Amino acid sequence: MYKIAVDGPAASGKSSTSSMVASKLGFSHLISGNLYRAITHGLLKAFECICLEDNKQKEYIQNLRIEMMNKRVILNDEDVSDMLREEQIDTNVNAVAKEEFVRNKVTMVQRSIIDAERNGIVIDGRDTGSKIMPDADLKVYLTASPETRANRRLKESSGESYEELLEAIKKRDHEDKTRKHSPLIIVKDSVVIENDNMTLEETADEIIRYFRKARTFN
Repeated sequence: MYKIAVDGPAASGKSSTSSMVASKLGFSHLISGNLYRAITHGLLKAFECICLEDNKQKEYIQNLRIEMMNKRVILNDEDVSDMLREEQIDTNVNAVAKEEFVRNKVTMVQRSIIDAERNGIVIDGRDTGSKIMPDADLKVYLTASPETRANRRLKESSGESYEELLEAIKKRDHEDKTRKHSPLIIVKDSVVIENDNMTLEETADEIIRYFRKARTFN
């Protein structure tokens, strides 16, 4: 079974690129961020506010059932896929995702999905190559300048200015790289792709080229 890990900062194109790579290779695709978003959605639905020091909320997370079915995220038997981009989730997901026990829960879910796969899988996230799939056939670190990434976000923005988006991306980069548990790093055996001047398809094809080269070498 083939494994491709794609890591990178916010708005680097990880999910869109990984989806295209998986489609071209006939592999499954898992967006790690959607698992954290699903947990955040569950917390917001079950409690008035998120307070992860609360033992009831910790117990709630430990008992959550999270599954992937046909690219849909199933939380306690409910399909929550279409609810994961709500503003409340955007506001709270970073705080949820930095907690060690939350990351451990997501890691368990990710590994169960990997174990069930028989052909190949592409997983994108921030600790995929360093923690989730250190044995991946190919590890990619996908990145672009903060300015490029802010411009990408601007195209899908619902009102924020370029300056606000740029500041938010720089802040998120700092948080991701300095958090205590599973920080965003470039693992030593990863391929770094800077896609500032590349299209989505060019980026996907570059990853596939590296994958085929790695598969031949291995």
